[in-house]
Amino acid sequence: MITAGLICVAAGLGALWHWGAGGALVDHAVAAASHHVQAGLPATFADVLLY
Repeated sequence: MITAGLICVAAGLGALWHWGAGGALVDHAVAAASHHVQAGLPATFADVLLY
């Protein structure tokens, strides 16, 4: 049971490593940021004023 858990953790970390190495992790983080630069000036003002 412990060995199976360790294998699952290793597989999950490996998948996360490959996802991050491809740049998808950074792209997802940038797109999810509320202060993303491509949102434009009105979104920047709304982000600042609503904070």
